[in-house]
Amino acid sequence: EYIYYIYDYIYKKYYVGKSRNINHRWREHKRFGARGYENNTHYIAKKGLYVSMKMNGINNFLFRVIESCDGGYISRCREKSWISKLNSI
Repeated sequence: EYIYYIYDYIYKKYYVGKSRNINHRWREHKRFGARGYENNTHYIAKKGLYVSMKMNGINNFLFRVIESCDGGYISRCREKSWISKLNSI
């Protein structure tokens, strides 16, 4: 699995996530951002990200893979670690 962040240049905030298919995940984020929101299990955390993407444009965001690791428990621990390091939502 891959751990990634999305950095918002306007609000200077990070969103950290994980995915097995990183290209597909980034396309999803961009699609949801075009709407401004997405009603899913992480709605509260992502709502601000997607609203900002719609308001400020996708060009004001940086998507970067920061780590590759085994899936399951290890990837969840690494994701939490990056969320803490980057003071992410």
